Amino acid sequence: MANYDPEHHFEDELQCFRHEIDIGTQALYVMLIILSKASKDKLFINHITRTPYFWNTILNSLLTTQFIALGRIFDDNSPHNLHQLLKFTKRNPDIFTRSALFARRKGTGNPGIDWKEYANKAYEPIPKDFRRLRAHVKRYRAEYEVLYKDIRNKIFAHREILPTHADLFKHLEIRRLKLLFVFLAKLHDALCGLYHNGHEPRLKQQSYSLEKLLRKKGQRGNPTTIQELVVQDSIIFFQDLLSISRGSVTK
Repeated sequence: MANYDPEHHFEDELQCFRHEIDIGTQALYVMLIILSKASKDKLFINHITRTPYFWNTILNSLLTTQFIALGRIFDDNSPHNLHQLLKFTKRNPDIFTRSALFARRKGTGNPGIDWKEYANKAYEPIPKDFRRLRAHVKRYRAEYEVLYKDIRNKIFAHREILPTHADLFKHLEIRRLKLLFVFLAKLHDALCGLYHNGHEPRLKQQSYSLEKLLRKKGQRGNPTTIQELVVQDSIIFFQDLLSISRGSVTK
Protein backbone atom coordinates (compact mmCIF):
# COMPACT_ATOMS: atom_id res chain seq x y z
CA MET A 1 0.00 0.00 0.00
CA ALA A 2 1.60 3.25 -1.23
CA ASN A 3 0.91 5.64 1.63
CA TYR A 4 0.39 3.15 4.43
CA ASP A 5 1.60 4.50 7.78
CA PRO A 6 1.60 1.94 10.62
CA GLU A 7 1.61 4.66 13.28
CA HIS A 8 -1.49 6.34 11.88
CA HIS A 9 -3.13 2.94 11.55
CA PHE A 10 -2.42 2.14 15.20
CA GLU A 11 -3.69 5.54 16.34
CA ASP A 12 -6.94 5.02 14.40
CA GLU A 13 -7.42 1.53 15.85
CA LEU A 14 -6.66 2.77 19.35
CA GLN A 15 -9.21 5.55 18.91
CA CYS A 16 -11.87 3.06 17.75
CA PHE A 17 -11.11 0.88 20.76
CA ARG A 18 -11.43 3.85 23.12
CA HIS A 19 -14.74 4.86 21.54
CA GLU A 20 -16.33 1.46 22.11
CA ILE A 21 -15.05 1.32 25.69
CA ASP A 22 -16.42 4.77 26.44
CA ILE A 23 -19.92 4.26 25.03
CA GLY A 24 -20.25 0.86 26.74
CA THR A 25 -18.97 2.16 30.09
CA GLN A 26 -21.16 5.24 29.96
CA ALA A 27 -24.23 3.14 29.22
CA LEU A 28 -23.43 0.75 32.07
CA TYR A 29 -22.90 3.38 34.75
CA VAL A 30 -25.86 5.55 33.73
CA MET A 31 -28.00 2.42 33.99
CA LEU A 32 -26.59 1.69 37.45
CA ILE A 33 -27.28 5.24 38.62
CA ILE A 34 -30.89 5.00 37.41
CA LEU A 35 -31.40 1.65 39.17
CA SER A 36 -29.78 2.99 42.33
CA LYS A 37 -32.03 6.05 42.34
CA ALA A 38 -35.07 3.92 41.61
CA SER A 39 -34.38 1.82 44.70
CA LYS A 40 -33.94 4.70 47.13
CA ASP A 41 -35.53 7.98 46.05
CA LYS A 42 -39.31 8.16 46.40
CA LEU A 43 -39.62 11.21 44.16
CA PHE A 44 -37.70 9.47 41.41
CA ILE A 45 -39.86 6.36 41.84
CA ASN A 46 -42.85 8.62 41.23
CA HIS A 47 -41.24 9.81 37.99
CA ILE A 48 -40.80 6.22 36.83
CA THR A 49 -44.35 5.29 37.82
CA ARG A 50 -45.77 8.23 35.88
CA THR A 51 -43.63 7.68 32.75
CA PRO A 52 -42.79 3.96 32.57
CA TYR A 53 -42.48 3.78 28.77
CA PHE A 54 -39.89 6.53 28.75
CA TRP A 55 -37.72 4.89 31.41
CA ASN A 56 -38.11 1.41 29.92
CA THR A 57 -36.90 2.83 26.60
CA ILE A 58 -33.91 4.47 28.29
CA LEU A 59 -32.93 1.32 30.19
CA ASN A 60 -33.35 -0.93 27.17
CA SER A 61 -31.22 1.43 25.06
CA LEU A 62 -28.50 1.52 27.72
CA LEU A 63 -28.43 -2.27 28.00
CA THR A 64 -28.34 -2.69 24.23
CA THR A 65 -25.46 -0.23 23.92
CA GLN A 66 -23.34 -2.19 26.40
CA PHE A 67 -23.62 -5.49 24.58
CA ILE A 68 -23.26 -4.04 21.10
CA ALA A 69 -20.04 -2.32 22.25
CA LEU A 70 -18.70 -5.58 23.69
CA GLY A 71 -19.47 -7.36 20.43
CA ARG A 72 -17.57 -4.78 18.41
CA ILE A 73 -14.60 -5.16 20.74
CA PHE A 74 -14.42 -8.95 20.96
CA ASP A 75 -16.06 -10.43 17.85
CA ASP A 76 -13.59 -11.39 15.14
CA ASN A 77 -15.98 -10.33 12.38
CA SER A 78 -16.01 -6.77 13.71
CA PRO A 79 -13.78 -4.57 11.51
CA HIS A 80 -11.97 -2.95 14.46
CA ASN A 81 -11.82 -5.65 17.12
CA LEU A 82 -9.40 -6.11 20.00
CA HIS A 83 -7.78 -9.19 18.48
CA GLN A 84 -6.79 -7.20 15.40
CA LEU A 85 -5.41 -4.38 17.55
CA LEU A 86 -3.18 -6.75 19.55
CA LYS A 87 -2.10 -8.62 16.44
CA PHE A 88 -1.02 -5.29 14.97
CA THR A 89 1.15 -4.50 18.02
CA LYS A 90 2.86 -7.86 17.62
CA ARG A 91 3.57 -7.30 13.93
CA ASN A 92 4.75 -3.70 14.32
CA PRO A 93 7.04 -3.50 17.37
CA ASP A 94 9.07 -0.70 15.75
CA ILE A 95 6.39 1.90 16.50
CA PHE A 96 7.09 1.46 20.23
CA THR A 97 10.87 2.03 20.09
CA ARG A 98 12.56 5.04 21.67
CA SER A 99 13.57 6.34 18.24
CA ALA A 100 9.96 6.16 17.01
CA LEU A 101 8.77 7.95 20.16
CA PHE A 102 11.35 10.71 19.63
CA ALA A 103 10.32 11.14 15.99
CA ARG A 104 6.66 11.47 17.01
CA ARG A 105 7.18 13.84 19.91
CA LYS A 106 9.90 16.17 18.63
CA GLY A 107 7.49 17.99 16.36
CA THR A 108 4.70 18.44 18.91
CA GLY A 109 5.86 21.82 20.18
CA ASN A 110 6.58 22.51 23.87
CA PRO A 111 10.16 23.81 23.42
CA GLY A 112 10.79 23.47 27.16
CA ILE A 113 11.12 19.68 26.84
CA ASP A 114 14.24 17.95 25.57
CA TRP A 115 12.50 15.21 23.61
CA LYS A 116 15.74 13.39 22.87
CA GLU A 117 16.46 13.04 26.58
CA TYR A 118 12.79 12.19 27.22
CA ALA A 119 12.88 9.40 24.63
CA ASN A 120 16.17 8.04 25.93
CA LYS A 121 14.55 7.57 29.35
CA ALA A 122 11.38 6.03 27.91
CA TYR A 123 10.46 2.40 28.38
CA GLU A 124 11.02 0.22 25.34
CA PRO A 125 8.80 -2.85 25.46
CA ILE A 126 9.91 -6.43 25.05
CA PRO A 127 7.81 -9.36 23.72
CA LYS A 128 7.05 -10.43 27.29
CA ASP A 129 5.10 -7.19 27.87
CA PHE A 130 2.70 -7.92 25.03
CA ARG A 131 2.38 -11.58 25.97
CA ARG A 132 1.30 -10.49 29.44
CA LEU A 133 -1.33 -8.14 28.03
CA ARG A 134 -2.58 -10.81 25.62
CA ALA A 135 -2.89 -13.27 28.51
CA HIS A 136 -5.17 -10.83 30.33
CA VAL A 137 -7.22 -10.32 27.17
CA LYS A 138 -7.51 -14.08 26.64
CA ARG A 139 -9.06 -14.49 30.10
CA TYR A 140 -11.61 -11.72 29.57
CA ARG A 141 -12.35 -12.83 26.03
CA ALA A 142 -13.20 -16.30 27.37
CA GLU A 143 -15.58 -14.65 29.83
CA TYR A 144 -17.20 -12.71 26.99
CA GLU A 145 -17.65 -15.90 24.98
CA VAL A 146 -19.33 -17.72 27.87
CA LEU A 147 -21.38 -14.95 29.50
CA TYR A 148 -22.09 -12.20 27.00
CA LYS A 149 -21.75 -13.32 23.38
CA ASP A 150 -25.09 -15.12 23.15
CA ILE A 151 -26.87 -12.22 24.85
CA ARG A 152 -25.37 -9.86 22.32
CA ASN A 153 -26.05 -12.05 19.27
CA LYS A 154 -29.43 -13.57 20.14
CA ILE A 155 -31.13 -10.65 21.86
CA PHE A 156 -29.59 -7.30 20.99
CA ALA A 157 -27.84 -7.71 17.62
CA HIS A 158 -30.13 -10.31 16.03
CA ARG A 159 -33.44 -11.06 17.67
CA GLU A 160 -34.08 -14.80 17.87
CA ILE A 161 -37.23 -16.59 18.99
CA LEU A 162 -36.14 -18.45 22.10
CA PRO A 163 -38.14 -20.44 24.68
CA THR A 164 -36.90 -18.00 27.28
CA HIS A 165 -34.32 -15.25 27.45
CA ALA A 166 -33.88 -15.74 31.17
CA ASP A 167 -31.39 -18.58 30.66
CA LEU A 168 -29.03 -16.23 28.83
CA PHE A 169 -29.07 -13.74 31.71
CA LYS A 170 -28.95 -16.14 34.64
CA HIS A 171 -25.15 -16.02 34.97
CA LEU A 172 -24.86 -12.30 34.34
CA GLU A 173 -23.25 -10.44 37.25
CA ILE A 174 -23.09 -6.65 37.23
CA ARG A 175 -19.84 -6.71 39.17
CA ARG A 176 -18.13 -8.82 36.50
CA LEU A 177 -19.52 -6.60 33.75
CA LYS A 178 -18.06 -3.55 35.49
CA LEU A 179 -14.72 -5.31 35.89
CA LEU A 180 -14.72 -6.18 32.18
CA PHE A 181 -15.27 -2.61 31.02
CA VAL A 182 -12.75 -1.24 33.51
CA PHE A 183 -10.19 -3.83 32.36
CA LEU A 184 -10.67 -2.68 28.77
CA ALA A 185 -10.13 0.93 29.82
CA LYS A 186 -6.95 -0.04 31.69
CA LEU A 187 -5.70 -1.92 28.64
CA HIS A 188 -6.32 1.08 26.41
CA ASP A 189 -4.51 3.37 28.84
CA ALA A 190 -1.54 0.99 28.99
CA LEU A 191 -1.20 0.90 25.19
CA CYS A 192 -1.79 4.63 24.90
CA GLY A 193 0.76 5.43 27.61
CA LEU A 194 3.35 3.20 25.97
CA TYR A 195 2.85 4.64 22.50
CA HIS A 196 2.52 8.33 23.34
CA ASN A 197 4.64 8.65 26.47
CA GLY A 198 6.99 5.68 26.61
CA HIS A 199 5.48 4.33 29.84
CA GLU A 200 5.74 0.68 30.79
CA PRO A 201 2.44 -0.98 29.76
CA ARG A 202 1.02 -1.81 33.18
CA LEU A 203 -2.66 -2.15 34.03
CA LYS A 204 -3.15 0.59 36.60
CA GLN A 205 -5.84 0.43 39.24
CA GLN A 206 -9.19 2.09 38.53
CA SER A 207 -12.32 2.30 40.66
CA TYR A 208 -15.27 0.29 39.37
CA SER A 209 -17.58 0.16 42.42
CA LEU A 210 -20.52 2.52 42.06
CA GLU A 211 -20.53 3.10 45.81
CA LYS A 212 -16.88 4.17 45.77
CA LEU A 213 -17.42 6.37 42.75
CA LEU A 214 -20.34 8.06 44.48
CA ARG A 215 -18.23 8.67 47.58
CA LYS A 216 -15.41 9.97 45.43
CA LYS A 217 -17.65 12.65 43.96
CA GLY A 218 -17.12 15.84 45.90
CA GLN A 219 -13.64 14.92 47.03
CA ARG A 220 -10.72 17.04 45.95
CA GLY A 221 -9.32 16.46 42.48
CA ASN A 222 -10.89 16.16 39.06
CA PRO A 223 -12.38 12.92 37.71
CA THR A 224 -10.01 11.13 35.37
CA THR A 225 -11.69 7.90 34.25
CA ILE A 226 -14.77 7.57 32.06
CA GLN A 227 -16.71 5.90 34.89
CA GLU A 228 -15.89 8.80 37.23
CA LEU A 229 -16.98 11.34 34.63
CA VAL A 230 -20.26 9.65 33.78
CA VAL A 231 -21.19 9.10 37.45
CA GLN A 232 -20.47 12.75 38.20
CA ASP A 233 -22.58 13.99 35.28
CA SER A 234 -25.41 11.58 36.11
CA ILE A 235 -25.58 12.72 39.72
CA ILE A 236 -25.67 16.36 38.66
CA PHE A 237 -28.46 15.60 36.19
CA PHE A 238 -30.61 13.78 38.76
CA GLN A 239 -29.97 16.41 41.40
CA ASP A 240 -31.22 19.07 38.99
CA LEU A 241 -34.18 16.97 37.88
CA LEU A 242 -35.32 16.13 41.39
CA SER A 243 -34.67 19.66 42.62
CA ILE A 244 -37.05 20.98 39.98
CA SER A 245 -39.59 18.31 40.88
CA ARG A 246 -39.40 19.06 44.60
CA GLY A 247 -39.85 22.75 43.85
CA SER A 248 -42.96 21.98 41.85
CA VAL A 249 -44.35 19.82 44.66
CA THR A 250 -43.91 22.51 47.31
CA LYS A 251 -45.61 25.23 45.28
